[in-house]
Amino acid sequence: MKKRILSIFGLVAFVIAPLFAGAAIADLEAIKPDGFARGVVLTVNGYDESRSALTDFPVLVRISETGISGFDYDDMMFPSNGDDLCFVANDGTPLAFDIDTWNPAGESLVWVKLPSMEQGTEFAMFYRSSKSGKSICGDNAFADYVGVWHMNDAGNGGATVVDAGPYGLTATAGSKSVAKTDGMVGGARQITTARAKEDAATKVTATTDAINALNTLGREFSVSFWARPQGTIDNGGSSIGYDGLIGRKSAGNTAAWAIQVTDNPKKVRLWTSQTSDSNFAVTGEIFNFAKETWGKIDVVYTYTNTANASTPQQITAYWNGVKTYGPGSPSGNKQVEQGSLTLAIGGYAGSSERPFLGDMDEVRVSTIIPTADRVKADYDTVNSAAFLSAGTVVEFVELPKPVGSFSLVDSGAAFAQFGGSISSLGGEATSADVLVRVWPTDGTAPSQWTTLATALAAGDTFEGFVTGLTPETAYTYEIKAVNDLATPYD
Repeated sequence: MKKRILSIFGLVAFVIAPLFAGAAIADLEAIKPDGFARGVVLTVNGYDESRSALTDFPVLVRISETGISGFDYDDMMFPSNGDDLCFVANDGTPLAFDIDTWNPAGESLVWVKLPSMEQGTEFAMFYRSSKSGKSICGDNAFADYVGVWHMNDAGNGGATVVDAGPYGLTATAGSKSVAKTDGMVGGARQITTARAKEDAATKVTATTDAINALNTLGREFSVSFWARPQGTIDNGGSSIGYDGLIGRKSAGNTAAWAIQVTDNPKKVRLWTSQTSDSNFAVTGEIFNFAKETWGKIDVVYTYTNTANASTPQQITAYWNGVKTYGPGSPSGNKQVEQGSLTLAIGGYAGSSERPFLGDMDEVRVSTIIPTADRVKADYDTVNSAAFLSAGTVVEFVELPKPVGSFSLVDSGAAFAQFGGSISSLGGEATSADVLVRVWPTDGTAPSQWTTLATALAAGDTFEGFVTGLTPETAYTYEIKAVNDLATPYD
């Protein structure tokens, strides 16, 4: 890869971009999938040794050039979308993963499903391959869940909110919803911008398949999400009070479960099936909301289906990973009902009812009944970047690279012309493309590359242009060739 500095009036100076240097590690190479040229060991460091091992746990991996020594997005074959990522366990078993947020200009966030996790668990990330990591790892990191909404979708009111779970429970944002960039995990969604009695929740599209999938929750399930109130919260004052957080209940007499916050920032209502607004299942100072502050909520419903169970339905609640209620039985020993309505996030399943005046992120519903250890780990993997640590990236032997010569041929008032030739394609490659990126010298290199020429054979020459430049501005450019084995020329 060649890096040059140019101005509109000619070549000013040049430097050669340094090559990545590293050494292969035998045990890491032994578990490396074929065709991957970079790898790094990741270690669970934030899980208390006294806690029990967890199974099928989605851990959050943070990827950045400052957070992982030796990592560079430019070393990836697909830096724009991370398609050449792959994760494996310490025995080489492929791990299911889900890219939550991809940001080649900063920090990317990926959920990786660990079959077993405890303090010190190691696994590995590999990249720099012409292969798609998903084609190797496959599966779904959230296959065990009923619904998982990362809440980081683009668009405001009416936007599509994608489900990362196995059922594809797509939701639609309410009319006053706003996409936010400062969530707990990448982006988030503000449910509404004004507190009013209106239909503004984000709701799962109520198809027959979606309702059937939601009904699999039954009477024993768990709910978790992050929430950040935007309204003023105080006892007896202007508040977010009696707003729906999540559930399948309407504000009226609908027999279905729901979680509702009251005008006391610590107090919530946990509904099961009560049909009267004055007969909710559990109320108490369970959470501790504060304006413009994120908090994590977990509510676990368990059910004992035996003839002699005096209180078959039990509810346990957690705030920021710590148990704050239960297990306790709902008032009147009422049992959970799923009802017939869809799932509402940040409001009620009916219409013209109070939505949550605030932001929500990473919403999950599942038949998984988490232990207290799992709830705490789920909080910590998001809240603490130190939950995982990364070693130094290791470079493995790569395929032969294409060889060529590239240069700035000409520049004018608003363009730069490049040219050169390919002398060798590298190994068994049959063609090569030439790519360039240009940016103001006092700015930041863009993540996207512009194609100058495609399908070149050995001995071919090329010319290409970059237009839209600003006169009397100094620019830096990088140019590279990539063969059809996806091995770049440096």
